[in-house]
Amino acid sequence: LVLGASPLVAGPAQLAMAWRLGSHCRGLVRRPPLLSGPPQATTPSYRRLVAAVSRRDFAGGGGVPPSPPPGELVTDEARRAFREDGVVCLRGAFDRSWIESLGAATDAAIDAAADNVDLEEYTRQGQEPGRFCAEMDCSRKYADFQHFIFASPAAELAARVMDSKTASFFYDILFVKEPGTPQRTVWHQDQGYWLIGGDDVCSIWLPLDPVPRASCLEFVRGSHRSGIEYAPFRFADGSVYRGAEAMPRLPDVEGARGDFSIVGFDMLPGDCLV
Repeated sequence: LVLGASPLVAGPAQLAMAWRLGSHCRGLVRRPPLLSGPPQATTPSYRRLVAAVSRRDFAGGGGVPPSPPPGELVTDEARRAFREDGVVCLRGAFDRSWIESLGAATDAAIDAAADNVDLEEYTRQGQEPGRFCAEMDCSRKYADFQHFIFASPAAELAARVMDSKTASFFYDILFVKEPGTPQRTVWHQDQGYWLIGGDDVCSIWLPLDPVPRASCLEFVRGSHRSGIEYAPFRFADGSVYRGAEAMPRLPDVEGARGDFSIVGFDMLPGDCLV
């Protein structure tokens, strides 16, 4: 997920959380890459938001090793990939403590779902298998999410990838998909949904469970450099938001995958996409 330099994207049918951080925005908007992702196959645990990377079994000394300093992770090659492809995968960016903290915070948020008016359900309960839901601005409501924003390496990673001295957080969103949920996140472009622009904006996407390439978020490589801003639409029915009727419609990426250079990754605990 990348704004300012954001590709076309579609998300996987599994838990995901995006923390969007940006430096001071300036100049004309560079368009987001296209994003997408296939239906969920199997995931060990659904009660994990993607907020601090894929989760492993920590028993017996396994799990996520300590993360290296952001300065070692964000190399010139990483900045090149972000700038040219619209996405870079940083391996081992978050350590076990962040994964456990955000996993517990996700449990608490989902357990409170019955009384949570901010939680948006995308699946029709009793009519469709599985569950797909989302909640915005978790860091304003849950202390552990807010602690992650201010104390984790996320802000420094974002700033270094954008080659900026600062990173300013502007919002977060939590996506949860249970195993076996056939509903997929369609191809879309983030730019049209955000009231922000500039060359230096990015998102950090972190799964809490291991994510195979077949279930990972996908990006159309370099689509942020097309200069085209596509109409934002409702995921539920595909209808375009009011005021965006005159904007161009997204191309049929899924129907013509061979015509696009599509990027995805196998991801393990500690990894993230920027």
